[in-house]
Amino acid sequence: MPGTPATLASVWPALAALQPVLWEPAGLVCAPRAGGEEAAAALARCPVPLAHLAHVPGWPDPPAAWLGGWYVRSPAHAPAPPGVGELVVVPGEGFGPAGHVTTAMCLAALGRLPARPALDVGCGAGLLTQAWLRLGRGPVHAVDLDARAVAHARACLAAAGLAGAAEVRTASAEALAPHAGGAVVLANLPLAGHLALHACMHARPAAVVLSGLRPGQGGRVAALYRDRDLRVAAVARRAGWECWVMTG
Repeated sequence: MPGTPATLASVWPALAALQPVLWEPAGLVCAPRAGGEEAAAALARCPVPLAHLAHVPGWPDPPAAWLGGWYVRSPAHAPAPPGVGELVVVPGEGFGPAGHVTTAMCLAALGRLPARPALDVGCGAGLLTQAWLRLGRGPVHAVDLDARAVAHARACLAAAGLAGAAEVRTASAEALAPHAGGAVVLANLPLAGHLALHACMHARPAAVVLSGLRPGQGGRVAALYRDRDLRVAAVARRAGWECWVMTG
C-alpha cells in the first residue's frame, strides 16, 4: 500500500491486522494471509489504497495485532511508524501473545495510571511489563508461577531491545505483595490469585489494575481495595471478562 510512515501512522490500528512485513520507499508491504479471518475482515475495510504483489516476503509468526491501543508484532513484522506504541512477541508459551481480551483491557488501562514502579503479577508473555517500560513510567518487577512463561517474557523483552530492563522471575503472586506499597500493581489473574495477593499485601499500592475476572468477581475484589482507600477509576467489560482500575 502506498504511503510514508508518517501518513500511515494515523490509520495504523486498521493496518496492524494486515500483517505489515516490510517498509519500502513506495509504501508498506503486508502479508494478510498470515493473519487468517481477522486479516480478511481488515482487508475489506482497509482505509488506504492497495496494490497486489506477486511475491510477499515471509509469513511472520505470531501474527501482528492491534491490542489495547498497542501494535503487537513479531520480530519479522515491519516496525511501527513514529508515534505508534509497539510491543514485540516471539513464539512461546506465555499467556497473552494471542491477544487475549483480558490483556487488551489491561493495556488500554495503563494510560490512567500514575508514574511509579510497577509489579506485573502473573506476567505471562510480559506484554504489560514491556508496555510499562515503553511508557517510561518506572521500573518493573514481574513474576509468574510458570517458568515457561517467565522464559517467554524474557525472550520477548530481549526481542524488543529491553533485555535486562525488568526483573522477571518465577514466583507466586504473594511474593510480590511486600513490594506493593506505593507501586502500581498490574494483576491479570484468576479470582483465587487476586484474593491471595491481597491477603498478603501489607501496604497500600498507588493503583491497581484488576483483570482476569468474570462478571461478579470484579466487584468482590474491588471492595477489598476500597478498604485500602483506593477508588474505582474505570471498569471495562468485554467478552465475559472484567477489568477494574483503582487509584488513590
